[in-house]
Amino acid sequence: MKKISTLLAAAACVLGLQAQTVTVSPHDNVCDVTVDGTTYNDVAVTTEGDIHLVALNRDGVSLLVRYTDTNTVAANGTVNGQPVDYASDAVAAYALTYQIPNSDFEQWHSVGGGRQEPGAEGSTYSWHSFGTCYTTSFWTQAARTSSTLTVGTRDGGGNCAVITAKQVAWAVANGTMTTGRLQAGSTTASDKANHSEMTIGKTWDDDYNQYGPFYVTLKAKPDAIKSWMKVELLRTSDRATISAAITDGTYYQEPEDDTYTNVAALARDKNIANCGWTEFTHTFDYDSYPSTVEAKAIMVTYSTNADPGTGSDGDKVSIDDVELVYNAAISNIALNGVTLEGFAFDAATTEYNLSYSGVALNLTADNFDVTAVGQSAMVVKNVENLGGGNYRVVIGVASPDFKQHALYTINVNFNPITGKVYILGEVNDNNGWHPNKGAEMTTEDQKVYTAEVTTAGENSLYYFGFTTELANDDDEGGWNYILPYRFGAPGEGTDLSITIEDSDLGTALPLGEWGHTRAYALPAGKWNFTLDMEARTLTVTKALQRGDVTGDGTVDVQDVNAVVNIMLGKSAATAYPGNANLVGDNNAVDVEDLNAVVNIMLGKSAQ
Repeated sequence: MKKISTLLAAAACVLGLQAQTVTVSPHDNVCDVTVDGTTYNDVAVTTEGDIHLVALNRDGVSLLVRYTDTNTVAANGTVNGQPVDYASDAVAAYALTYQIPNSDFEQWHSVGGGRQEPGAEGSTYSWHSFGTCYTTSFWTQAARTSSTLTVGTRDGGGNCAVITAKQVAWAVANGTMTTGRLQAGSTTASDKANHSEMTIGKTWDDDYNQYGPFYVTLKAKPDAIKSWMKVELLRTSDRATISAAITDGTYYQEPEDDTYTNVAALARDKNIANCGWTEFTHTFDYDSYPSTVEAKAIMVTYSTNADPGTGSDGDKVSIDDVELVYNAAISNIALNGVTLEGFAFDAATTEYNLSYSGVALNLTADNFDVTAVGQSAMVVKNVENLGGGNYRVVIGVASPDFKQHALYTINVNFNPITGKVYILGEVNDNNGWHPNKGAEMTTEDQKVYTAEVTTAGENSLYYFGFTTELANDDDEGGWNYILPYRFGAPGEGTDLSITIEDSDLGTALPLGEWGHTRAYALPAGKWNFTLDMEARTLTVTKALQRGDVTGDGTVDVQDVNAVVNIMLGKSAATAYPGNANLVGDNNAVDVEDLNAVVNIMLGKSAQ
């Protein structure tokens, strides 16, 4: 089990937050994440290539962690409510592998003849112009000696690249910079023999091959290309241009001389007018090209004019900070194919609550379909079963360079109200505890439920609980199925039940939480249950035989004496004087009620 560690530091503007030590230990397609000595086991991991993405939200630690096979770790989120946004030097260097090298144009190298191209000496050279163009014709030699790529200064400091149109013999050579290699194969400016081209792995049979490679490979699919440009064209009606083609790495040229089937996406703008320093974002069009084409390479070309040879000597375009953009966001989350409503998917709200009722769900990551924004966006889904049909779902999305990312938590809370309530356990004809058998209670409003219950036998106590759902099978799987629907006596502990004493009769007793199995217990007898699902209470009273005024379960002389005492206005030794009014004539207890009690005692029909 390899361990990957880093130190997560909070943003400088947050005071009082100590650095957090995080260790990631991958194993068996999951990983253990340790934050300051606390380990969170078996966290889900999404892997694409050498990138691994982890989403975690437990005990005040809410983090999206990205690590790679080369021990580069980055994290974003919160620890105990404080923001954490960290990327080590190794992570920053790794992110650059998703970019075109030397695109900040700060360092330059010589290509001979006093000409320069971007990139420090000995680095990976990516940007080229006429100073390294290929061919032996007079036209090329003239163009080469009139190199159109020079070092400029960006407003506010720092270097940039400047391409300038030059008059060469009888034609104007547009200022051009490309990640491919320029060919100047014709004295006719509009001839497509004058172009930039790219083929992965191609080497050249001239002295300028050393300034390659003349191609740029991709590790992922970018969504857009950004660049800062300053356009200074002598004719205000002219337009500068950018073309960025993503291909499978086989031969491609710009301008195109044929219909190329190896293009995966294209971003092209031939309408860039004069402007001061402006940041442009050009989105890649993938939809117009076959999705089966692999995105292996990119060729970016800037030119002072959209049409070859039509510009003016001295047209100038300055270029700086070219960046490939990898989007990462979420536009939709569906549970079992149904879109979840009410999600904003923005930085302001990152935690949501989802309540459901009916059948308890057995959720896994496969139940959630996430629609990501971004050609190379990675999604990780971590579903934690909290028990009782409740889940914590953590969904993260990140770009491969980890410059864009988001983390969302969905608290899925089970509402086990089904409209029915069953009494489980040793009551009525249940014959013990069975997950598929229960005495159904009656209700008129699905709020208050009632039932008459019998506990009979030789035991001193009889145990029972409640559920809003029954299983199909009388086995362990059945018990597991109904667990989220079960409730009973409050609390969980070593005592598995709470006995209802005589003093508790008629009192609203509290009910336990959903998914708890603690039972209530009663002695043998007949009982009336009243269950208030809104108040979450159970009220138990004795279910008395008619005429059982004393409440001892039989109708005898003691009940006759109790009725007489009530008639005479004397104190009756009875727990249920209301049971003396058998005739029901305006609650008056009189001789007719006395006769009714005597008849019941003698086994005769009472009026």
